[in-house]
Amino acid sequence: MQKQHTNMNYTIRQMTDTEAIIIRYGEIALKGKNRINFENKLLDNIERIAKARPKRTSGRFILYIDAKDMQKTAEKLKKVFGITSLSIAKEVDLDMDKIGSEALERAKGRRFRTFRITAQRTQKRLKPSPDIEREIGAYIVEKTGKKVKLKDPDLEIFIEISEHAYVFTEKMQCHGGLPVGIEGNVALIIEEKNKKELDKSILAGLLMMKRGCNIYPFRYSSMKASMKKSANDKKSLKLLEDYGAKTIVIAKDINEIQTKALKMQCRALAIGNTIGNLSGPHKEIETDMVILTPLISYNEKEISEKLKGFR
Repeated sequence: MQKQHTNMNYTIRQMTDTEAIIIRYGEIALKGKNRINFENKLLDNIERIAKARPKRTSGRFILYIDAKDMQKTAEKLKKVFGITSLSIAKEVDLDMDKIGSEALERAKGRRFRTFRITAQRTQKRLKPSPDIEREIGAYIVEKTGKKVKLKDPDLEIFIEISEHAYVFTEKMQCHGGLPVGIEGNVALIIEEKNKKELDKSILAGLLMMKRGCNIYPFRYSSMKASMKKSANDKKSLKLLEDYGAKTIVIAKDINEIQTKALKMQCRALAIGNTIGNLSGPHKEIETDMVILTPLISYNEKEISEKLKGFR
């Protein structure tokens, strides 16, 4: 790339480059010698959703699927614990001309007055990030007449550099945490006497999955027969499935739950009790299993807001 931007010979490429989903993960990268196990479990969970196995690169996974399935798959992947963010990107060669062309393509058809280029290198290739930002930014200014604004721009174009260059305009935030299945099996009692108790049970299960546990949900057969579910209740129950819980199991009482849970190699039992309802529905559980109360410090408002974030 020449230093005089007015003489750059950027070639507007044909739309034949590869689209991909960049998958970022955070907490699992801190697990030292166990990192490979955590990454492999996350790869398995992604493959279960996307029906394709991502490619591993520096601190990222790159998923290649049909372009028509990109948005739908990205929405599903937002519910895979262990992923911190996603981007649907165009993959191009490590060539400044091609990167500039794609960045300009991303700006086309958008209404904006200011923009910024944000470059990040996960591998030390091509050029330092500030140089990439300056040169691509100058090219966009030349071609569009728009102004660079580093704080709160109307449009931000991201460029990530590894084995290839990836150009995109959006980072979809996800829930992070640990991959489901990395920390063993936990049984979950779903309390269904009213909506509040149901919501607590669902959130308890989701939080345990975020900590890497396989969740085996249990419903009492008496409650299944007697409680008429609203559309919202059904959506709440489906949340467990969407985030990777096992199929709901029916049991008549706590003894049957414990028997079935132990056969499923569950070593703990999660319930939705909080500090405000220690005398609640599960106060007199008699079991040899470890009882987990992930909502113990939550109040009603916090439970509602937290659950809303998973919907």
